[in-house]
Amino acid sequence: MNKTLKVILIMMLFINVSEKSFAIEKDIVVLLSVTNNPIQISGSNISLNSGLAGENISESYLVTFSNNRLNINDKLYSSIVSFSSENPININGKKYYGKIILEVKTNNILIKNVINSELYIEGVLASEMSYSWPIEALKAQAVVARTYLFSSKKHLDCDVCATTHCQVYNGIPRHRDVLNRATVETRGYVLMWNNLPASVFYHADSGGITTSSKNMWGSHLPYLNVTKEPFHSKNPNLNWSTNLSRKYIEEKLSNNGYNIGNLISIKPIRRDESARVTMVSIMGTNSSVDITGNKLRLILGSSKIKSTLFNFKPIYKNLPKNLECSIATQKKNNLNENIYIKLNSINTIEDRLAYLTNLELFTTEELMHILSTPDKNDEHIKLAMKRLETYSSPKQKDKTLDSNYIEDLVPYYGITMDSTANNANEIVFYGIGSGHGVGMSQWGARTLAESGWLYNQILNLYFKGTTLTQ
Repeated sequence: MNKTLKVILIMMLFINVSEKSFAIEKDIVVLLSVTNNPIQISGSNISLNSGLAGENISESYLVTFSNNRLNINDKLYSSIVSFSSENPININGKKYYGKIILEVKTNNILIKNVINSELYIEGVLASEMSYSWPIEALKAQAVVARTYLFSSKKHLDCDVCATTHCQVYNGIPRHRDVLNRATVETRGYVLMWNNLPASVFYHADSGGITTSSKNMWGSHLPYLNVTKEPFHSKNPNLNWSTNLSRKYIEEKLSNNGYNIGNLISIKPIRRDESARVTMVSIMGTNSSVDITGNKLRLILGSSKIKSTLFNFKPIYKNLPKNLECSIATQKKNNLNENIYIKLNSINTIEDRLAYLTNLELFTTEELMHILSTPDKNDEHIKLAMKRLETYSSPKQKDKTLDSNYIEDLVPYYGITMDSTANNANEIVFYGIGSGHGVGMSQWGARTLAESGWLYNQILNLYFKGTTLTQ
């Protein structure tokens, strides 16, 4: 073979391999926290390197912030120092492998951990998923965490941060044997798309169906689509509800630039294929606004509104007299006849189902099923109509007025409140799942693994079209 041709072929082979491979295992920099509070560092034979001649070795260091400099054991240092040891380093109660860097920046101290990427993955596994879960679920999580690490943009001047903004990382994990196995058995594997690590996401629980990146954030990625899970999640906290006062909602909106005044109405005006709320219309005495369901969730608090697969209904405590009269009059009429009249006046299937749901014709489990199967609304309505034949409103009791009866008059898909009478005191948000709903569901991965799925099969369900590459 011609020598020049041989060189060219070797170069082409190298180029092709380079396009498909990726430098996975390496040292990375994790931003642990940004603080101006005292930092306690301890361990065995910890070296302090400040760039000056010689290193200080100690078992313990107390770091404080003083005049834009680092005060370490009552001695001032420059704006950046590092700590290293052959043993774990303890920082404010958490242990870390690798090197610790403290850097002064904008009147704060940045605490960084320089660590091998595979050791970092172990730490993420312990923080994001229980060590007691099936090994195939842990392996799927390891691949997704590794892929996220190498596909994410820089966080300040670090590779990632240690919070939910990136991936939760709390240092050296307990039960390293199980977590190490999940890491080692997937060592170097990432999900690739167009010869680069894919932009992957994960969340706690999809509620049975994921949503797409386009639905959630407006950016389309071909491998992050709506995906229905083949098994029901075994998450004991799958269903959730929370009561929020009108005042809380009004203040949260105001703090985020939406000065609507007194809340008059709130209504989901658009859902995606997974039944998640994508747009909410809010009316107040000062102004009205349409915002995305995810933005409303973040404004009101993601620990309260756990997902956008939600609905809501009002809680009334102080009803005005004129409303009491209208309810009493309606109770004297033939209830079922009024319901049929009302149904005939409602134009859309979704609104009819909303009205029937508000009559408590479905169990809680059926309500959750309705939320996740919008394609079967016709079947849900047929079931409700069948039950109407023998329907007797649970709200019609011997009491003169049942405060919940108002829910029959106010469809759950849109809540309107009399702001003058202030008769709607709270709103109940209820839903299923937890998290943004894009990419891999962690509880879904667990359920699949318990059903015999391998980690590569789990990944293929949630990230269809990507390639698992080492």
